[in-house]
Amino acid sequence: MSRLGPSFRRLVSSATVSGLGDGVRIAALPLLAAALTASPTTIAAVTLAGGLPWALFALISGALVDRWDRRRVMALSDAARFVVTAVLVTLVATHHSSIAAILVVAFLLGTAETFFDNASQAILPSIVNDELLERANGRLYAAQIVTIQFVGPPLGALLFGWGMALPFGFDSASFGLSAILLIGMTVTRHPRPNATVPAGHEDRSTASQLRAEIAEGLRWLWAHRPLRTLAITLGLFNFTGTAMESILVLFALHTLHIGRFGYGLLFTTYAVGGLLGTVVAERIGRRVPTRLLVLLIIIVCAASEIVMGAVPNRWVAGAMYALQGLGSVVWNIVTVSLRQRIIPSELLGRVNSVYRAIAWGTMPLGALVGGFIARWFGLQAPFIFAGAAMIVVGVVSYPSLAGLSPPDPA
Repeated sequence: MSRLGPSFRRLVSSATVSGLGDGVRIAALPLLAAALTASPTTIAAVTLAGGLPWALFALISGALVDRWDRRRVMALSDAARFVVTAVLVTLVATHHSSIAAILVVAFLLGTAETFFDNASQAILPSIVNDELLERANGRLYAAQIVTIQFVGPPLGALLFGWGMALPFGFDSASFGLSAILLIGMTVTRHPRPNATVPAGHEDRSTASQLRAEIAEGLRWLWAHRPLRTLAITLGLFNFTGTAMESILVLFALHTLHIGRFGYGLLFTTYAVGGLLGTVVAERIGRRVPTRLLVLLIIIVCAASEIVMGAVPNRWVAGAMYALQGLGSVVWNIVTVSLRQRIIPSELLGRVNSVYRAIAWGTMPLGALVGGFIARWFGLQAPFIFAGAAMIVVGVVSYPSLAGLSPPDPA
């Protein structure tokens, strides 16, 4: 950790604190919705509301992140999430919670997340050396996995059982502490150039300049065929995966019959696989061509989704969810490091926002589709649909990823 520097230590500490709150909320929010309704489409709407901001605001937030102080953007985003979750605590504690309130909270948290996540990915090359990006990303993902998926969900389910407002109070406090940690972070390495205004747009209005800057990021990504294909592939991956995850709480409660705490523990199995991913990702990423690695991950995750839906057994579900965690984390560490290395620093926020708008913007629709599939064909059907669709996507996208190179050895 010493080679990564004090600024990175602040960043990873913030990620650990806020990640623990996120993990608590990830389990508690669906449980709160499930306490109010048993409708698969309504439960899926919560996931839709949380993902919708990535379709609506990702491009704008990415352009603004390239203009503003990225450290301050992250701190203010966490401060905003502190306020939103504090309001939710009040509603739940006073027995005024409703599905409408949950949807609004999920949407607002998702909106703040678009700013925070775009800024956090864009700031990393400014605080660690280029050859340490895989290590830094691995440490960040390890911290997030332990908190968001390992410790947080079981704790969230446990707190929810003690008192419905408790997990959301915990989440709110975590955002407040994270904001304080980020305020004290200094960025001294590789100063980021100011966002450039494309030629011919210097005298235009702020709105016009913003549109021009967004268009510049869009053109850059669209001209890079392998990254463009990777973004579209991930978008389809997330579409199918969200169709499955949007009804996971109902699948756990009514098909696996593992109860609220068991639902929280299910995330722990995902985290076990993810932690293994943080250990092996750097090594695998340097030895396996990225194109082949992407295809292998798709096949492993798709097969695990099909088995999870076809064999509704708690032990099988745990093992398959662990495989999905392993594949997802290896994918993220390798491809995020690749983007941070390839994309010019002054365009990193914008290009990343376009990439993530494509990759994450499909999630609301996936949640909606998953809810309807579960309603029409049963709670196991979204899992089988997700796996079968991803196998097709992997085979079709593989040829277009030919120019995707693995990270250069340090």
